[in-house]
Amino acid sequence: MPHPTFPLTTSPWIPVADLDTNTHREVGLTEALVRADRLVYHASLGSESIALLRLMAAALDAACGPRSVAE
Repeated sequence: MPHPTFPLTTSPWIPVADLDTNTHREVGLTEALVRADRLVYHASLGSESIALLRLMAAALDAACGPRSVAE
């Protein structure tokens, strides 16, 4: 029996307000990082919000961080 999949990069699961469309919706990790200047994250006060912010910071650092220790 195949296992269900839920790709965190593309499946919508992060609650945001889209400043371009004035709507509240959910986005995947890729869209959250690519459109970060036009999306507002709806943070709750739970530990899952802290974990999500740490995940996004780690992904952004891996993609755009320094290439070496000297940088």
